[in-house]
Amino acid sequence: MAGAAIPHLLVIPFPSHGHMLPLLDLCHLLSTRHGLTITIVVTPGNLPTLSPILSSSPSISPLILPFPSSPDIPTGVENTYQVPPNLIRNFIPALSALLHPIVQWFHSHPNPPMAILSDFFTSGWTFRLAQSLSIPRLSFSPSGAFAIATIHQLWREMPSNSDPNLLIPFPSLPNSPSFPLSQLSTLFRSYIKGDSVSESIKENFLLDIRSWGFVVNTFSDLEGDYIEQLMKDVAGHRRIWAVGPLVASPVERKSDAVIKEKVLTWLDGFPEGSVVYVCFGSQAVPPPEQAAAISAALDLSGLRFLWCVREGTEIPAGFEERVAARGFVVKGWVPQVEILGHAAVGWFLTHCGWNSVTEAVVAGVALLTWPLGADQFIDARLLEDAGMAVRGRSTVPEAQELARILEAAVSGRSSRVRERAAELSEMARKAVAEGGSSFRDLHSLVAELKKMTVANKHFGKLSEQRPDLMAGAVIPHLLVIPFAAHGHMLPLLDLCHLLSTRHGLTITIAVTPGNLPTLSPILSSSPSISPLILPFPSSPHIPTGVENTYQVPPNLARNFIPAMSALLHPILQWFHSHPNPPMAILSDFFTSGWTLRLAQSLSIPRLSFSPSGAFAIATIYQLWREMPSNSDPNLLIPFPSLPNSPSFPLSQLPTLFRTYIKGDSVSESIKENFLLDIQSWGFVVNTFSDLEGDYIEQLMKDVAGHRRIWAVGPLVASPVERKTDAVIKEKVLTWLDGFPEGSVVYVCFGSQAVPPPGQAAAISAALELSGLRFLWCVREGTEIPVGFEERVAARGFVVKGWVPQVDILGHAAVGWFLTHCGWNSVIEAVVAGVALLTWPLGADQFIDARLLEDAGMAVRVAEGRSTVPEAQELARILEAAVSGRSNRVRERAAELSEMARKAVAEGGSSFRDLHSLVAELKKMTVANKQSYAELP
Repeated sequence: MAGAAIPHLLVIPFPSHGHMLPLLDLCHLLSTRHGLTITIVVTPGNLPTLSPILSSSPSISPLILPFPSSPDIPTGVENTYQVPPNLIRNFIPALSALLHPIVQWFHSHPNPPMAILSDFFTSGWTFRLAQSLSIPRLSFSPSGAFAIATIHQLWREMPSNSDPNLLIPFPSLPNSPSFPLSQLSTLFRSYIKGDSVSESIKENFLLDIRSWGFVVNTFSDLEGDYIEQLMKDVAGHRRIWAVGPLVASPVERKSDAVIKEKVLTWLDGFPEGSVVYVCFGSQAVPPPEQAAAISAALDLSGLRFLWCVREGTEIPAGFEERVAARGFVVKGWVPQVEILGHAAVGWFLTHCGWNSVTEAVVAGVALLTWPLGADQFIDARLLEDAGMAVRGRSTVPEAQELARILEAAVSGRSSRVRERAAELSEMARKAVAEGGSSFRDLHSLVAELKKMTVANKHFGKLSEQRPDLMAGAVIPHLLVIPFAAHGHMLPLLDLCHLLSTRHGLTITIAVTPGNLPTLSPILSSSPSISPLILPFPSSPHIPTGVENTYQVPPNLARNFIPAMSALLHPILQWFHSHPNPPMAILSDFFTSGWTLRLAQSLSIPRLSFSPSGAFAIATIYQLWREMPSNSDPNLLIPFPSLPNSPSFPLSQLPTLFRTYIKGDSVSESIKENFLLDIQSWGFVVNTFSDLEGDYIEQLMKDVAGHRRIWAVGPLVASPVERKTDAVIKEKVLTWLDGFPEGSVVYVCFGSQAVPPPGQAAAISAALELSGLRFLWCVREGTEIPVGFEERVAARGFVVKGWVPQVDILGHAAVGWFLTHCGWNSVIEAVVAGVALLTWPLGADQFIDARLLEDAGMAVRVAEGRSTVPEAQELARILEAAVSGRSNRVRERAAELSEMARKAVAEGGSSFRDLHSLVAELKKMTVANKQSYAELP
């Protein structure tokens, strides 16, 4: 409120792990130590790399944009580790297509960034981006200052790149080094004049030189002379900040606790400095002859070693068994920082990638260098000149010679090299400690950013870009808290998409890292939606690593309700640190207990979102208020206050109630959750008036006691793609194209259920006996009888895993849907006008089935999670439905479909309710503004 200058920085990484990780470490420092607000541009495929930093740094948020389509990059690829080295260069021009989406985001943002910090491999287009937005751009280098200086000189002077043996001098650099062309940047060596990719790369590095400032992952005691040279001969100014080494961040870069423990426990068994760690980075797969030479050398040397190889490396047969007592080969990821920091590790045989180099420097581990390409020969020269490295090889070595070098190093004949490594380690630690050179440079960088922020405020640039905001337009900020189950999350995300794109709301969605991919499509299509990423709470009732109910059997799903309450305090902290905190909470009704308390502590209203229908909610509320006996599954439970006074056997009512045990902590938490949900300020329901008008009225009268209930469904028409598998989608829809209208039965029991073998066999037999055309979607683990798929191949298609259900139901060939009656499936079928064959299993599905049967668009087939129907009877019911003897049911489905479409169309009941909801939120926002304005 006092106008503190909090810089907002837009960070644009290059999608390569070696580039992203140090930049993310820097972002973590800028956020947690200096309080900056940071937005990081990322594509969906790279989002998991950001998850740890997003969950630990609330002031960092992602701007998720689709990876640009490029003819030079295979479809589905979003990171350089997914392609061979020769294709990496194609990412530089391809990423430039992100420029226009970022411009659009910038101009729609209420508090746009005041500067850009982007990787030097993105310099060409981010330089133009910064110019178009009239803000400065800083270049981040994940390489050292020596490497940057050589790269800049190469692209400015353009020496011949035709002769790999040509010696290229760098006379302006300290000590006037020279390198054969073969040891210089691959990007430069592969340059072809006139080639579009080559010219784009050249432009990139020439524009990088013109950056307003440079941030480098190095430190003065290691590269002071090269930093000075950059200031004098390259930049022509002193806006170069050496802030490294960026390896000590508490951000966990990748986690595999099993591998980590296994590796470190193995190292614990060896004396100090006796193990050689061998690793050539995350990109390189050594050719077979190179891998064979390394194996032979390690075998011959008799040394203790830990060798990390990338998947695909050919290790000679029998090697691992022969060296098992002293050697350990790990295929895939290893915890490199912890390995280098382990006392047993004395030497590091490395490719000299800059991240590996700086991590070794910090750990004080001497290097045996084997540079492969990129800037690695330059890095190797730097460390060899500094006295902490010995050149190993750069080709396929003779095994006995390599064994000799390794043995000499570890035996102590190179003790001065290890002493020098320890000295540089101490220098590195001092550089980042308070008062050190990198510590001071980081503070200086932040001071510059704060100056810019103050200047922006003073000159009113924001008011020029967004006059509507400065004129007092009311934009509500809503905090949305989903429940960690796909069936709950998806309709709530569809609602968020509508509130953002159609009504302009600012929305923050609380999410845990494991659920972040579900948000990716909506985040990339809705710039005013951002995630608040928090670690999933630890719970004794949920297996470690599990963050969504689909990962556990149905009996464990209930444990998520109390477990998620531990998110309350982190959200409180985030709220109080936010410059524009939300004015209301919209949370799933499975989170009601703790989110109501959260809202009360923040003095803001809480709205309950129900992914279930109004009939189901009404029965659930009555159950928890009246608490009938739940001991007899056959006991008939009446609901006299509901329309038509329905009754259900206890066995057909929600599992959460049936499993309630008085005094059990989980049960009591669930009971409290639903009793507190009734106290919500308002209710938002995924239904529509023509389907459930009577039940909506009953909720207003007998449950809520007010009319703040908004029926905004059906929430299935959003352009947000819920999940994408283009191959499966095309395959399924092409198969359906081959059949007449209404002739196919679609069979699916949701994303959670795996039918027991007897049930799966009965369904298979019924489908086979019926002679019908069918599409059956089953979850992985379903036991399909042997030979079934082959026998029905001409008319039946079994898909294991995800299918594009909305598209399937919308296909003309589909006439019936054999379903478990989960509410999302029901509502999608209603919209598509597809008649239902109901087989409710549990939860609220018996209630949903009754609703649709009473509405005339459904026929009961079977019921119960473990029921095994008689195959011939099931076949008869299916055949009768599709043959046309149930025409009235299909006609009624078509009528309800038309009602659903009208409900969400302009002027329809759900359209009006959504507008009414937004109007209420705007009233709250105006009230909040007035309250702040009255503060002294």
